[in-house]
Amino acid sequence: MIECPEIFGEDEQGYPVLMMTDVPDEYRPAAERCVQGCPEAALRITGLPPAAYAVIGRDVMDSADKVEIHELITRYCHILDTRNWADLDKIFLPDSVVDSGPTLGVYHGIEAIAEFWRDYPHPDGHHALNVLVEEEQPDGTVKVVTKGFFARPGGFNGGDYHDVVRRTECGWRFVSRTYVPRWKVDVPAADQVNA
Repeated sequence: MIECPEIFGEDEQGYPVLMMTDVPDEYRPAAERCVQGCPEAALRITGLPPAAYAVIGRDVMDSADKVEIHELITRYCHILDTRNWADLDKIFLPDSVVDSGPTLGVYHGIEAIAEFWRDYPHPDGHHALNVLVEEEQPDGTVKVVTKGFFARPGGFNGGDYHDVVRRTECGWRFVSRTYVPRWKVDVPAADQVNA
């Protein structure tokens, strides 16, 4: 089945063909070659200008986007570990929402998030594991699920992050970040190692 029929169709033998008629002449041969291998990504592969992507209603998320989303999650961990609240705009939108669960609350906007985090006794280390980047939604957002693992004085705890992220002119940012606690391990004082 051919998706985006306004751009891609099938010839008499059922092979993909480029249907879009307003592809600039200098890009058309490359677009026609690409459509045979990967119709959905043909626009991105050929290097068409961003205005051409509007024809399919969205940009095509590629592997570079997925790497940037992984880096967004890593940057979140580093910002929390270094308490660098001035860099929150590098991971959040002005109206982002952080839901820290029923015990810790929900915070709307960078200022509210920063105020909560400044006073919160954070774990010593935040770690993101098993990042799963799902498909881009029609509204341009992407859902991401991550396992969180935290080292704190006296033990460890962890859970799941359910994120919604969006590509901006400045890179990917969290629209919302919801934490669901799953487990906690307390280490008796006698068993703790002091570094």
